[in-house]
Amino acid sequence: MTVSRTGKLTKRAQFLKQDGFKTGPNGTKIPNYVEVMNPWFGYKQKYLTEVKSENTSYKNTINIVIRQKQKQTVTPDMIVSIKGVRYNIVDINPDVENDDFMLLILKAVE
Repeated sequence: MTVSRTGKLTKRAQFLKQDGFKTGPNGTKIPNYVEVMNPWFGYKQKYLTEVKSENTSYKNTINIVIRQKQKQTVTPDMIVSIKGVRYNIVDINPDVENDDFMLLILKAVE
C-alpha cells in the first residue's frame, strides 16, 4: 500500500451514515446523517499520468488512505466529511495482502 507507517495518517475525517430524514422547508424530506466513525487519514498523491488518464467518473476526486481495521466497516453508502466538504465514496480498495491500510477514492458532493 502507499503508507508504510501510521505516522503519515495526520488528518481526521468524519464518516457519516444516513439515519432517516428531517423535515425541511415546505415539508420536504432532507436526509439526516450521523457520524459513525472519525478515523485518521492521509492524502495519497495523484501523479500527472493518473490525472490525464482519468475518465469522467474520476474527475474532481481525491484519494485518501485509512487503516483498514476500523470500528465500522467502510461501505459505499457512507458520506465522508473533510474540513466541512462532503464526499461520496467512489471506490474502496482494501489491502488484501496485509490488511493494514485501505485506499478510498472520494468525489465531492455537488
